Amino acid sequence: MNKSLYVKLAVFFLLISTIGSIVYLIVTNSMEKSKNISVMINKIAYERMLTEKITKKAIQYIILNDFRAKNRMEALMREFEDRFHRVKDEMINSKFLTSSEEIKTNMDFIEREWHSLKMDIDKFISGKEEPSLAIRQMEKKSDSLIIYLNKTIFLLEQEDQKSLRGLTLENILSLSFNIILILIIFVIWRLLVNLSINEKKYRILLHKSPLGIMIIKDRKFKFLNQYALQSLGFKNEKEIIGKSVLSFIHPNYHDLVLARFHTVLEQKLPVDIAEEEWINANGETITVEVLSIPFHFMGDHTNLTIFVDITEKKRSSHYFQELINIKEALEKSSIVEIIDEKGIIKYVNDKFCKISKYERSDVIGKSYQLTKSDFHTEQFYNELWDTLNQGKVWEGEIQNRAKDGTYYWVQTMVIPFINNIGQPYQFLIIKNDITDKKEAQKEIQELATKDHLTQLLNRRAFEENYRN
Repeated sequence: MNKSLYVKLAVFFLLISTIGSIVYLIVTNSMEKSKNISVMINKIAYERMLTEKITKKAIQYIILNDFRAKNRMEALMREFEDRFHRVKDEMINSKFLTSSEEIKTNMDFIEREWHSLKMDIDKFISGKEEPSLAIRQMEKKSDSLIIYLNKTIFLLEQEDQKSLRGLTLENILSLSFNIILILIIFVIWRLLVNLSINEKKYRILLHKSPLGIMIIKDRKFKFLNQYALQSLGFKNEKEIIGKSVLSFIHPNYHDLVLARFHTVLEQKLPVDIAEEEWINANGETITVEVLSIPFHFMGDHTNLTIFVDITEKKRSSHYFQELINIKEALEKSSIVEIIDEKGIIKYVNDKFCKISKYERSDVIGKSYQLTKSDFHTEQFYNELWDTLNQGKVWEGEIQNRAKDGTYYWVQTMVIPFINNIGQPYQFLIIKNDITDKKEAQKEIQELATKDHLTQLLNRRAFEENYRN
């Protein structure tokens, strides 16, 4: 064998090694990129969950004045901010994202909406915002924040799809007519092994996703992850694969869903987030937020649908609105105070200020005894507190003293708030002014026992006293 043949063989094997190395790097890089994007999607999905929790705790604090909810809300806010800045830096500096500028812009929008939501929460905590208005503003900002978070997930998924298309293009360019059959077999085998591993990881990621993910073809289900199955009331895919999607859509939304299918499958365009009502296997109506995009699955053009079940959120919103209405009615009809377990005033409404003639700044942080008169005995107040410390409601009539020294009577109900170990940690006091009633009773008593001219005891009162 001559030198020329040795050189040709050396060059040939060098070419094989070089091309094989390039293909291997392409595959490895693509897999690493897919893995990183999957991690980012999970982080953004977690931020979305934190947003919902923060809003829920904020509303709970506004409605119930629950300081535990406030503390939990503040902890969640710190967690959101800390995680958000880390994931934002990670995305912007990522070497894998080709559309980092678009993602950076979207993350800036998220940061802006987050600061706006924080300001609304701070306004209420500082007493600068009316509760029902604060809740509406917070829900609006929260929904806007969630939309931008969902859009970030969508952009990351597009990056993942670009990665797969780029991998195919690189392979086509790499696998030229100069590569011998053995190299092609090796590369294909290596690619299939890695794709199989990646597919398993991807399926695990899909099934563990906090969002519902479905693949739909010809208006029938082809794939559902665990979240989607649970939302629709099924235990495994076999129970629903192949069934018509419309059979699980509320009739009022059939036209909207058909229009969404047309946009995705015929026009090959994504459909923005929309709210729809579906019907699960138990016949119950659930409310969902849905995003649909075109998706190439096993050689077919399909509809990739991503959704989140917001049924509980909608119910909670309705429930909190009812509580707001009750609170507003109570505020307008009665005198309202909230004190802590030590008797320190934490809140008073306008009617309290009107009858007591104290400003809020005069009483907040002061003892409830500020309005206490000398009419009742210490035993009276001891019995009152004994009842409350047992977790029971106390009702009765109390004489109070206003800031100008005048006295007034109130029909009073004190309701204890119990913590998780069965002890009161604050009290809601509801009062109604009965001063006129007490004055009328006093006048009737005087008319019954005194002469209206001399103001001396009349004969009837004299005889009763004499008998006693």
